[in-house]
Amino acid sequence: MIADLKALWQEAFGDSESWLDSFFVNCFSENRHHAIWEDKKPVSALYWFDCELNGHKLAYIYAVATGKNCRGRGLATRLMGETHQILKEKGYAGAILVPGEGELFGFYEKLGYRTATTVREFTATMGDTPVPLRKIDAESYVNLRKQYLPQNAVEQAGESLALLELYAGEDFLLAANTSPNTLYVQELLGNTEVAPKILNALDLPQGNFRTPGINVGGGALDAPQITGEIPPKNCHSEPVRTLAWESQVQCLDCHTSDIGHWFAMTNKRERLFAMFLPLQETCPVPAYFGLALD
Repeated sequence: MIADLKALWQEAFGDSESWLDSFFVNCFSENRHHAIWEDKKPVSALYWFDCELNGHKLAYIYAVATGKNCRGRGLATRLMGETHQILKEKGYAGAILVPGEGELFGFYEKLGYRTATTVREFTATMGDTPVPLRKIDAESYVNLRKQYLPQNAVEQAGESLALLELYAGEDFLLAANTSPNTLYVQELLGNTEVAPKILNALDLPQGNFRTPGINVGGGALDAPQITGEIPPKNCHSEPVRTLAWESQVQCLDCHTSDIGHWFAMTNKRERLFAMFLPLQETCPVPAYFGLALD
């Protein structure tokens, strides 16, 4: 079974054998995956991690994949529907996911999901001086993370952290992966101005950083709706997929709330991130979700 699931994953996403081996050893559970099988082979599959929001159990769904020769048959829609029913039966209050591509937001909207959170992303290069930081274990990260998370943030633990390198500084927390020349930061909490100094401390020339965005959900699922491409205006030169909550949209450079204004500053941008589906009426909408498997 595992070999077949690996093959489907690799066909869909192209991850290395070593990464897949690490995932299936450290993160996979037969109780947290669902697949559609044909002729004893998986043709569509997904996985989930357990997480929590204000005492409500959530499922973070990821790696939704359908075999290339089986696409266009509605298998992913069927897979998601079956998974939602399984989650309800298991007592989950909601499901959260991060679309891997922009066009997938529309697909998941048709299944009832709504955009709930954004993230702010930026790049940095190595600074002149390092900042003190220490490597920590997953339990320490989970405990420290509670001090930095905004209200109504999704809490993640266990296997969610198994494939990440975790660090703590005096006023920041960091979860990342590294390549020979680049730091890929899934989450930087606290002081974001230390990014160049973090790179110096880890002896890496450059890094891609992700930090919490503004509160999109705000307790109302119908608040954030994608309105499509808007022509660029004023001081920026690229279009952005904007949201129908213009009173909260602000350019990080000139602070205009013009809905058509590019939501960015130099190399920094805010983008749609996690989508949410309540499975129980009492489940609140998350305001932040950070540790995505991407």
